[in-house]
Amino acid sequence: MADHAPSVLVVEDNPVGRIVAVRMLERIGCAVRAVSSGAEAVACAAVERFDLILMDCRLPDMDGTEAARAIRGGPHGEVPIVALTAADEQQVRERCAAAGMSGFLVKPLDISSLSAAVARWASAEVAP
Repeated sequence: MADHAPSVLVVEDNPVGRIVAVRMLERIGCAVRAVSSGAEAVACAAVERFDLILMDCRLPDMDGTEAARAIRGGPHGEVPIVALTAADEQQVRERCAAAGMSGFLVKPLDISSLSAAVARWASAEVAP
């Protein structure tokens, strides 16, 4: 288990969705950075190490799978990347897995699934 607050990068273009995710993550004890595009996510992940990246699948500049592939090819490519999507469909899950994403969360997010995702993929203890 991590001995620090898990650092999480939230990649979400919807301002309300981004704020909700950030607030929930902060509530469970995470250190959070949030960006609104795939290109910003790739740039952040190239210079900063995160314990977990939560990546929206549909982003305006490059979709989440493209961004995940780019991050996987970068200096911190081993970071767990969990897809965020409103479409709970097998095809979407397969596309995310093929891009190297570690897992999948369906929106709207709830604090229990988010907490479980952080505990699982960031190997961190989080507040109940």
